[in-house]
Amino acid sequence: MVRQSFEVMLGRSMEYELLLPQNYDPSVPRPWLISVSGVEQTHVNYFSRRLQLDDWVIAVPLRPQHAPLLFEGCGQEGDGIWHMSEFCRHLLGQYKVEGGSFLFVGVSNGGNAVVRFATLWPKLCRGIV
Repeated sequence: MVRQSFEVMLGRSMEYELLLPQNYDPSVPRPWLISVSGVEQTHVNYFSRRLQLDDWVIAVPLRPQHAPLLFEGCGQEGDGIWHMSEFCRHLLGQYKVEGGSFLFVGVSNGGNAVVRFATLWPKLCRGIV
């Protein structure tokens, strides 16, 4: 996994991990899966590694230190769900994402978050599980 971060708001950054396929070529658009965990995040690496798919890039956003839950809120600027939209826009700006949308997998509270996110930003969602 490759750990990276980006600034979501002034002075606040968000870390994430990427699991790249062995044949990854940054010039080729790939399907992307975003794996969103619950509060604890203890299973993030285990769960994400089990999802390895030959051509897919897997992104795992990590809970920011300034937020008790990874993606809480209702989509207002600065809340957790809004951070998810910024995360997607960041990925779209940095990488070639097939179709310009993501498949989301949510575990525990992460499942609640991806459902809320999909209702607010459906164009960014290829699907949710």
